[in-house]
Amino acid sequence: MWPQDELTWRWRYRSGKIELTSNQSYLSRSAAEEAARTAYRGRSVTLLERSLPATRTARGRLRRAARATGRGRRSPRCSSRS
Repeated sequence: MWPQDELTWRWRYRSGKIELTSNQSYLSRSAAEEAARTAYRGRSVTLLERSLPATRTARGRLRRAARATGRGRRSPRCSSRS
């Protein structure tokens, strides 16, 4: 668990190569801690001093891969009426 910025908090679960970051930020440390304890009952919660560096998420990697292969967002439809 760490302060993301001056106003919000995040948590993540780590086990070996698995790393799952919370899908939302929280307005207080206690709210982030409660969410982490609810998600992973019985696991300890560790407070980090500062925010973690931004990492690329799996969703972001998929989005970039889709764009690179031309399967990303569809281009706007072109309609020509004569």
